[in-house]
Amino acid sequence: MKVLPFLLFILGSHFLVFLISKITLTFISVGMMFPVILLIVYILSKLPRWLSLIVLAFILFSNIIKIGGPSIFKVQPGMNLGDELRVVRRTYEISQGREFSINTLTNPYLYPTLWVYLYKLNGNKMPYYRGITTYDFAGRNDLIFSDAPRPIEFLIVEPEVSLPVREPNENRLLTKIEKIGEFTLYSFVPLAKDNR
Repeated sequence: MKVLPFLLFILGSHFLVFLISKITLTFISVGMMFPVILLIVYILSKLPRWLSLIVLAFILFSNIIKIGGPSIFKVQPGMNLGDELRVVRRTYEISQGREFSINTLTNPYLYPTLWVYLYKLNGNKMPYYRGITTYDFAGRNDLIFSDAPRPIEFLIVEPEVSLPVREPNENRLLTKIEKIGEFTLYSFVPLAKDNR
């Protein structure tokens, strides 16, 4: 089997989906990454070594400067590591060493895996998780679930999550809404007298 025609066929099949699909193009473009990577590897294997190293250095450099910036391969626009870490740091700043809990509105819905890893990466004490989640997801065992009120509670809303944010709980008071990049951070304090 010839490699180049096969790789072009895989890549071309994704372009057909662009023509006939009504799905958001960013979701389809994520599936194109694998054939694009294989095609680049194939082309690099055919170039002289010095030229391959220059191309690889260019790819590496362009990816490094894209960290935290826009990318056509993101399923959810507005998500970037720099802003995510700023949200995590901001929750620690606001809590000032006190216990706190988080809840998240995520895409996909009810999967806070990203936030579990971000809080673990930060190295500070893990916050309590006060919210509903799916039965199982990566990182679930690292969360401490608790519905007990904490001195500070946060709701982290990811970019382009189309769920309305309502506050049906009358036992806490919304104190602050902050935009951090494309994220929205809601800060609450419980109205109950038995704050910890």
